[in-house]
Amino acid sequence: MRKFEQNYYRFPNNLIEYKQFLLDTDNSLPHSFIEETFNIVCTIGEKYNLADHYLISLQNTLIVLCLRVYRNKHHEQGNGYVFEKVQQLGTYFVANEIAEEIEKKLNISLSEEDIVYINECLIANGIENLNITSNHGYYSKLVQDLIKKFSKIINTNLTKDKKLYKGLLTHIVPMIYRLNNNIRLQNPLIKEIKKQYSVMFNITWFVLVDLESKLNIHIPEDEIGFIMVHFQSALERHEDIKKVLIVCPTGIVTSELLEARIKKYLPSLNLYEVVSVQNLNPANFKKFDYIISTVPLEVKNFDSNRIFFISPIPTDKELKELTNLMTDKIFNAQAFYTINEYNREVKINNFLLPNSIFVNNHFNSMKEILEYLISYLEHEDLVTPLYRKSVFDREATSSTALETGVAIPHGNPDYVKKTSISILVNSKKVHWGNEKVDIIILLSVAKNDVNHISSIISQIYDVISDRNRMETVFFGKSKENIYDYFYDHY
Repeated sequence: MRKFEQNYYRFPNNLIEYKQFLLDTDNSLPHSFIEETFNIVCTIGEKYNLADHYLISLQNTLIVLCLRVYRNKHHEQGNGYVFEKVQQLGTYFVANEIAEEIEKKLNISLSEEDIVYINECLIANGIENLNITSNHGYYSKLVQDLIKKFSKIINTNLTKDKKLYKGLLTHIVPMIYRLNNNIRLQNPLIKEIKKQYSVMFNITWFVLVDLESKLNIHIPEDEIGFIMVHFQSALERHEDIKKVLIVCPTGIVTSELLEARIKKYLPSLNLYEVVSVQNLNPANFKKFDYIISTVPLEVKNFDSNRIFFISPIPTDKELKELTNLMTDKIFNAQAFYTINEYNREVKINNFLLPNSIFVNNHFNSMKEILEYLISYLEHEDLVTPLYRKSVFDREATSSTALETGVAIPHGNPDYVKKTSISILVNSKKVHWGNEKVDIIILLSVAKNDVNHISSIISQIYDVISDRNRMETVFFGKSKENIYDYFYDHY
């Protein structure tokens, strides 16, 4: 996977592309290992309707396993709980079937511990543990609580959305297993998600804080991104009217997000079906009026004027261009949909004071800046001593820096006594994750104000989403100037 990223600066679009890359470039792997594991993963993926990122992860796992076994390096016995309970797991029979296929096709013998390992990977890659039904009520309650909390924050009732409930339950059960067993699932679109859905991404993190505390886990940004997509899809879900096929290589969840966003801009469309490139069947194209594809597509016996191309996670500009292209063919021009992301009755200046704005600073690192800001909060008795660790843990889990040169660190609301916003303007940019920033806005939101987080974050993003506007607001200004700007505009 890393070699593919180094060559193309992106994740593979689908399993077929990744398999071909391995065949063409990796001479260290027997081609039979690549081909046979590909066939096995395709069968599993079709049976369980797995997204492409799961399939690619699973093939990687099986190839490495086969290579280890071929070199007589079997897996050792795992921890007692997993090993003792494994035969009760609903996926164990699937792992056993895979092991039998590997042994038959590649003429290698897997140990019981190897099969246990396959079973762990199946659960980690989205094949639900069927035995989990014994605790179904427990996980169901976790998901229902998340939906209620999210609904309250965004002031939109999503508790009746069965698709959201099922999607979150299906993702969160294996996610908990992954995190408890130190298995990481990469989100191939995490950069795009954090960039284009910054508000929703951070709201989702706040929603998940209680879950982290309850289960004693840290949810990494890849998983936050997956969960955010479920919520975003639910927000943007609307009734269907017209038949359009969406071709998307990035998996089920992100396909649903693409579908929902297109619905917002083309409200009269019925997005009849979303399909991955791997499962395309040109014979079925005649069922659809139009095709929207995220990949180059050549379709015989289908009018090319009825095929439109768009990014997997499109910008508003792309969606508007798509609307203009399709207007004459489908519907009369309609007003574009804009989400009202915050309620102006909750003013950001309610939580901002001139004394919490720091200008003309000369810090050299993220650590120095956070230590300084948190020390101020502690001195003012606005946070507890545990808040400091939660902020640094948050940055270790997922950097809060944006491409515009601003970072928005925040910590666990459980450790905030009174909500406050701290702003620091630095004289030079410092490294913050993979970005460089010179504006830092520390959000310290108390538990009783979490319901206002959508409003707070949205108003902040209204300012910091554009670099030129940021420079006008923050640079060369006194703390009083900055405070007055927020007071006058928000």
